[in-house]
Amino acid sequence: MSKKEQLFYRIQVEQHLEYTIKVRIGDAQDGDHNVFGTCPFATQPENDNPEWISYLGKGSQIKDKTLFVSSATQDNNPNTNNVSVRLFINNQQVEPYKGNYKLTVEDNEIAYFNQRIEFV
Repeated sequence: MSKKEQLFYRIQVEQHLEYTIKVRIGDAQDGDHNVFGTCPFATQPENDNPEWISYLGKGSQIKDKTLFVSSATQDNNPNTNNVSVRLFINNQQVEPYKGNYKLTVEDNEIAYFNQRIEFV
């Protein structure tokens, strides 16, 4: 059995600032991400924790755009049965305005986090 969670984010952007995004699987678990939407992105791989990181562009380029990140996580840590997906904008964690970014699962269970990120 697997769990599914919908996360919604609304990010206020400033026209002249540049923006990066990072989506990190936490709680010492494993997984991967699939990214799509109307917002421009350029993936930059990072090799420490399973995460997706990208340069988005200036606020004027991403305003009124939407990015979707679908993350599959799997519990593979025998010390905890939590899985999480955390969103960072310019290296600062952002809380969703709807949905839970952390779930409790069974041993080896897979959880799916579907994230809608709107830039306003």
